This record gives sequence, C-alpha cells and structure tokens, in this order.
Amino acid sequence: MNNHKRKLFRTAELLAILTKYGFQEILIQANLKKPKEIEVPDEVVYENAQVYERIRIAIEELGTTFIKLGQTLSNREDLLPMALIVELKKLQDNVEPVDLDLRQTFLDELGIVPEECFQSIETTPFASASISQVYRATLIDNTPVILKVKRPGIDEKVVADLLLMKDIAKMLEANNKMFKKLHIRQVVASFEKTILEELSLKNEQQNINQFARNFEGVSSIHTLKAFSEFSSDKILCMEYVEGIKISNKEALIAEGLNTVEVAKNGLDLYLMQVLEHGFFHADPHPGNIFVLSDGTICFIDFGSMGKLLTRDQEVLEDFVMNFIAKDAKRVIRAIKKIAIEVDIRSEVQLERDLLEIFELLNNESLADIDIKMVLKRFSSVLNKNDVVMPEYVYLLIRGVVLIEGIGRGLDPKMNIVESIRPYIQKIVIRRLSPTYVFEKITKSIRTMQDRMIDIPENMNEILSQLRNGKLKIQQEDKALTHSNREIANALNRIAFALLIGGLYIASSVLIMADKPPKLFNFSILGMLGGLVSAVLTVVALLSFFKKVK
Repeated sequence: MNNHKRKLFRTAELLAILTKYGFQEILIQANLKKPKEIEVPDEVVYENAQVYERIRIAIEELGTTFIKLGQTLSNREDLLPMALIVELKKLQDNVEPVDLDLRQTFLDELGIVPEECFQSIETTPFASASISQVYRATLIDNTPVILKVKRPGIDEKVVADLLLMKDIAKMLEANNKMFKKLHIRQVVASFEKTILEELSLKNEQQNINQFARNFEGVSSIHTLKAFSEFSSDKILCMEYVEGIKISNKEALIAEGLNTVEVAKNGLDLYLMQVLEHGFFHADPHPGNIFVLSDGTICFIDFGSMGKLLTRDQEVLEDFVMNFIAKDAKRVIRAIKKIAIEVDIRSEVQLERDLLEIFELLNNESLADIDIKMVLKRFSSVLNKNDVVMPEYVYLLIRGVVLIEGIGRGLDPKMNIVESIRPYIQKIVIRRLSPTYVFEKITKSIRTMQDRMIDIPENMNEILSQLRNGKLKIQQEDKALTHSNREIANALNRIAFALLIGGLYIASSVLIMADKPPKLFNFSILGMLGGLVSAVLTVVALLSFFKKVK
C-alpha cells in the first residue's frame, strides 16, 4: 500500500516535471494525459535549452532511480543519438550527504555497540551517492576499513519508481513505434534487476566473497575482504585499500610501475572473469580499479556483477571463438542461442553485415583496431535485426570497451584480440578433453531419456485434445495457387505416411529384439514407438476424412 501511494505521488511529480520541461507530447503518447489536460507552466524553463539537455535536466530533477537509468542508457550508443548520450553522461550520482546516526544503525541492524568493535568511525562521509554514504573507520585491532551505509528510505523510493517506470515503458511501447523499436520494456526490466541488486549491501558482500574465491591463488590481483560480523543489508564493512587509480599514468610511472605490464595485467584479469569464471565486474571504469604499490590490481565496488550460467558461458565461448575466426554462419547460430528475442528478417543480409565487420578487422592492423567502434557496429547490426540480448551481453560490451580504453591509455599498442587468443586455445583444449566429451555425451543421453519418459504424458495430451476436438493440423501459404496447394498437401501426406511407416517398422524391430528395457516381456521402446505410430495414424486419418468432407 505504501508503495502504491508512493507511486501515485511520483506519478504526479513526473507529470509536473515533464510538463515543466516541455514534454507534453510524451505524456499524450503514453496516455498519461489528454491534450486538453496539458497546462504549460507560466515559467518557461526550457525556452533556450536543446531537447536533449532538457531530458537530462528533467532526469536530474526526478532523482535517484531515474538518474541511474539515465546512466545505464548513456552506455547504449547503439540505441540512442550521440547528442543524447553526451548529455546522459553528464548525469552525476553524487548528492548532498544526510545526517545518519551510525551508532543507532549498528544497534538496530547488528545489535552491537560500535565503541566495542571500532577504535574510531569518522562521522563525515568521504563519499556520498544516491543509494549509500561511505565512511572511513578503524577496527579495534587497528585494521583500516570502509563502512558503506544505505540512506534511509531509499528502498521504498526505488521500488515505487520502478513500478512507475514499468507502467510508462509499457504504455510508450504500446503507443509509440520508436520506443517499441528501442525495446524500452526490456531495458527497464534489465535495469530493475541491476538496481535491486545494487540496493542490497548483503548481495554486494556475497559478490566480494565470490570474487575473492574465484581469484584465490592468483598473485597479480588483490581481492577485497568483507567483514561479515559488521555487515548487514544496510551496512557493509570492507577492507580499505590505498592505491593509484589505474588511469593515472603519471602516478603509476612515478611509483616505478611498468604501465604496459599494468595494462596487460588488467586486461588478463578481466578476461579471466568473463571467459573462465563467468562472473565479472559490471562497471570496470577507472575509478573502480586501483593499482597497489607492488603492481597488483584491486577492483572495488561490487554492487553490480555480470553473471553467466553454465549454458550462457558455453554459448558465449562459441560466439567469441567464431567471431575471432570470422565464421559468420556460426556467429549467427550463437546469436540465436544467446538472444532473448530474435526477429531476423534476412539471415543473408545479417551474414553480409557480419562479413563487413570482419572485413573491417582484416583491413586494420591488430594494434589499430578500435574495439569500441567494432562493438558499436555489431550492436547496431543486432538492433537492425530486432535481436534483444540478455542483460549480461550489454554489461559485457560496456566492460570490454571500458577495459580496452583504460589499456590503450596505458599502452597504445595493446591488442585485445591477441589477448583473447590464449583463452580460446584453453577453451579448445578443454572441449577436446575426455572429461568434457564424456560429460556432453552423458548430458545428451539424459536429455534423450527424459524426452522418452515424457512421451506417454505427451501422448495423453494429444489424445485428450483429440477427444475434445481441439487438435488441428493447419497449413497456409498465400503464395501457392489452389493446384499447387493441393500438390503440397499430397506431398505432405506422403511424407507423413513414410514417417509413420518408418516408425512402425522400427517399433516392430524393437519389439522382436530381445533387449531391455522390457515390460511384460516386450520392449518398452518398441511399444512406445508403436503407440506414437498409432496416434499419428489416427491424426492423419482424421485430417484426411475432414478434407474429403
């Protein structure tokens, strides 16, 4: 109920702000207001501002959730005009700090008295964002730590804003072709998942621990430590590290560090996250990566992580290997497996578009390849074909662009394509191993077994539809003339009959063979095949007699 009230309140705020900045047309298109209900404010605040600037200012006034959505969209150069991207990149998440009673927060959240666990806690935050504020502190054993504390009431505010965003996205897609083309509902759904994860400091603590486990034993990285005894969903206590921002080339050189080695190390660590762990930092901008005095690299801010399921990781491996190998047909096959939505109008044209990208790679020396431009072209090709990818793909594209940009700043000759090749070799070797082959065969056998077990249930469903008269066989092809359609129908019946005949013969052979599994001394597989053949025969006869009538 509170969220509903908050949503109504935010709707009123949204209407007022959009009207204030001259976006009455959007309100009308989204069915939020009728033309006669639009009132232009007396103070015309947008008179001398360009439309994209007004969008940015309106987003800033709407606050936390909308600012973060704008920041997310600022990375989608494949979707939005460059002039709008420039404005969205100006959105800042730094806000004025609020007074927090840290002592009471520790008592309420963890039931501990801070003075008993901490030597000191600075009362003024050294960083303040829309979701949380960050304080320096020292544990009782002299360990320097960082305390990340959530702002009060932020959860309710974000949840209410998300409800409103989803309603707006739904209405915009239904009433505006441009927003439908942008798949705005999918964008909001992905954003919702990301920001809800970022809202949970408990989730961030788990991410820190998972990241540390993945890199256990790797000497080129320093992983953060989270202190679970002083952490909850509203407080995160973690190790404080002193380092140099990875993009500060002058400071790295002054520290005596080899920037080429730092660039190679950073890229290798990111590729390990993606191609080996399937768990990667979703926002690897320079402010989130530090280089320590010994040259090791430390990632910070684990509020949002890209996560790949085992299947996702295998398909991504297929995509990367075939993209590097410039095999357009296999790349398309991988795209279909990865995508959430696919509406490829012409695979021939898609293949040509991909070959153009590959040709671009061929015409440039490896050291001169602009990965950002290549990925932007690839994203544009996907959009042209109405291919909607899962969230992790867009996070990955952004991450690769950021890491490559950092690396090129430290080492202009850095080559991301060549850096990927050793991982491809590892993938190929792993896939040729007996263990991997055995696992794939075993999985295939299990899948076949499950499908065979499902046959009786599926047959019951078919018979049920037959009894209820709901089973229909339809074929429609407007391009065929009546005579051609009849020929096509006849060929289909012949093919269907051959299929049934083949099933009957195979079933008979299985029944005659004295091999398990058996039921009443008959082959189960043979009986199932016979049952399927019988059902298909009935379906074919019903279709035939219906046609005769």
